[in-house]
Amino acid sequence: MRFVTYNTMPPGGVFFYQLGADYVSAPSRLQICAKVKALHLKHGVPCHPDPWEMIMDHMCQRLPSGYCTEPVENGVKMYTVADIKANTQKLFGKMVADPTSIRDRLSVCVGCKLNKRSLCPTCTGLLPWILSGSKRAKVSADDFVSVCAADAVFISALVSVEQEGKAPDTCSDNCWRRHG
Repeated sequence: MRFVTYNTMPPGGVFFYQLGADYVSAPSRLQICAKVKALHLKHGVPCHPDPWEMIMDHMCQRLPSGYCTEPVENGVKMYTVADIKANTQKLFGKMVADPTSIRDRLSVCVGCKLNKRSLCPTCTGLLPWILSGSKRAKVSADDFVSVCAADAVFISALVSVEQEGKAPDTCSDNCWRRHG
């Protein structure tokens, strides 16, 4: 499996690879190849003559469909800014949670594997919109950079409102929405 184009930059801007429990990442092809060679040497596992081939194969199994030459079964869903904005906007105007609950929820989200810090609200022009919609939430606009991949919503908006109903099936097992 290979990236669609030679110069593909993955979501989040880093290349990554895992061998056993060891995980390495780097912002450039040259750096990640060096780290993968060192990782294989550390584990005493032979490395492919071209580590880039192994890196692409590893990443393509974990990236959203469209980044690689073959579609990914059960792959990660890629959300657009429009998806995130629409889902977040549904939370505006709801009852605001108490500050202790907001802080406790954020502390769970910080360590969650579904917490994606790859969207920049100032880069996308969403910052004024975020600030206008979250006036009552009292959460820093900087915290809106994180997106919950379970349901494509800015995390700070999600943790700031009283929750209704059952947690989505896509939430991680440790999600605060599953545990009240």
